[in-house]
Amino acid sequence: MARKKLTDVEHQISAFLTAVNEEKDFPCVLVATTFLDDALAALLIARLADPDKAKQLIGRGGGIPALESFATRILTAYCMGLIPKRIYTNLDNIREIRNRFAHPQSPIDFGDKEVSDFCDKLILRNRPFAEEDRPAKAFYNTPRKKFTIIANDALAAMILSRKELKRLPIMQEDQ
Repeated sequence: MARKKLTDVEHQISAFLTAVNEEKDFPCVLVATTFLDDALAALLIARLADPDKAKQLIGRGGGIPALESFATRILTAYCMGLIPKRIYTNLDNIREIRNRFAHPQSPIDFGDKEVSDFCDKLILRNRPFAEEDRPAKAFYNTPRKKFTIIANDALAAMILSRKELKRLPIMQEDQ
């Protein structure tokens, strides 16, 4: 039987899962947030009326990169109704975790108190991990597991919702 060729999305998810499951903590966080940031950019480009101008806003193709930062993309996607509040909150906490890893005072991993606290704020099934029942707490018993499952959830949600999006129409001139 011939092997099925993987789609671009399947390649993306495979690379993402390899990074978050096999890399050390620092590359896990940086690679995961890069994937999430790119997924947000793709979501915004898919929704905005003019894809070339949207790429300029995102910071790809000159222009004024007003939506270049991860924080701005998260907020814009939420305000445009492209992501639900749970994904917005999780992405914002993941952004905080990424910033903690990117600008440490000393070597850092998921055992860091501040990182662990942000991981406890990540939301599974509409409530933070800190409020989860015992079976969930037993399964997601480390900050890294919490981070990886939520990052994977956010990426999958954005990839799937992008397929459903319709581009906004360009407003026509008044006659």
